[in-house]
Amino acid sequence: MVCKQLARCCKISLTGGCLCLAAVYLVAVPGVTAGLLRQAPELADRFWPWLLLVEATALPCILVALWGWKLTGEIGRGNAFSGESARLVKRASTALLLDAALFLAGNVVYFLLGISHPAVALLALFVCAAAAVFGLAARALAQLVGEAARLREDSELVI
Repeated sequence: MVCKQLARCCKISLTGGCLCLAAVYLVAVPGVTAGLLRQAPELADRFWPWLLLVEATALPCILVALWGWKLTGEIGRGNAFSGESARLVKRASTALLLDAALFLAGNVVYFLLGISHPAVALLALFVCAAAAVFGLAARALAQLVGEAARLREDSELVI
């Protein structure tokens, strides 16, 4: 019963997070960039490259949400410590790390092309570092869940 309640809470949280991400990627980012373009038309050559880079970072977020939903299903079935759970967390970790790398690489390229400001590049570095920390923490969690799954399987064989 506790696993089902935990899974339900996780799904509610995940749904809220997805709604927030949708608001950011579908409303806030295009709205802010369009507003900036109206205020500073000289930035028109930077509009599409930046919009495409920021929107490209949505794909790994969507994948993490899908794998998170599957993971909550595993938790609800009482399989929190299973090989499948470990694989899902590892995939999410990889997606987070790739998302951080994509955003960082895009920022470096834009900086070198002269379509980014040093302050923006510095802020992006902090965002990428935070994403990398979460990605590495998820990788460590995946390792621990995998080890717990192996121990669980071993103990089931003994009994």
